[in-house]
Amino acid sequence: MRRLRTFLALSLLAAPAAAQAPDAAPANRRGFSLGLDPVTYATLASDGITDGRTVGGFGLSLRFGWGFTDRLSMAMDVGVTDLIVADTAGYLLGNGDLLLRYSVGAFALPLGTMVPFVHVGVGLRDITAEDASPTNTAIYSFAGEALTLGGGASLFLSRELALFAALYWNTGNFNDERIGNVTTHSRGVSGVSTRVSIGLTWHKGRRDGATPPAP
Repeated sequence: MRRLRTFLALSLLAAPAAAQAPDAAPANRRGFSLGLDPVTYATLASDGITDGRTVGGFGLSLRFGWGFTDRLSMAMDVGVTDLIVADTAGYLLGNGDLLLRYSVGAFALPLGTMVPFVHVGVGLRDITAEDASPTNTAIYSFAGEALTLGGGASLFLSRELALFAALYWNTGNFNDERIGNVTTHSRGVSGVSTRVSIGLTWHKGRRDGATPPAP
């Protein structure tokens, strides 16, 4: 009987610790982070630039981030994509986004800790088109601001290293048009672009190596 009471007491003491295990999973989410996405696929659709067609292609992205808490962070994501077009024209799409990311939780998986997130922010887009036809070799570009929405997830393989995957949806107007060395500002042409990025993130985290509990 005494052994049974001892076993029940130990079980009650261990239960809270087991319930908190997913939240205490090791992941440095505060402080500086640096990421590289060698696999980035982007699309662009614009009546004034691509004649209403949706064109896509592959590129790469670089990310800088700072975690304020385990849930809230700021990130700057920049990328460039070579859009594939079926005719003689080629497009180079550049993106720069300043984002706020909010992690919706942390979940322990066999491979590591999964941290899904949503993000919102503002961005700059620049698309450069080069007509390679023999009669016209002019390089022209369009640039403008955009609203950025999306989300993704990080899979922490260790406290510092995480697999990263995210979706970006950008909408806005290209207000600045440049042909050669001449730039004009107009009401702009609208365009919607999307990006899917997959890569790795290194999280420097706190110097003491501690990971505070999520708020």
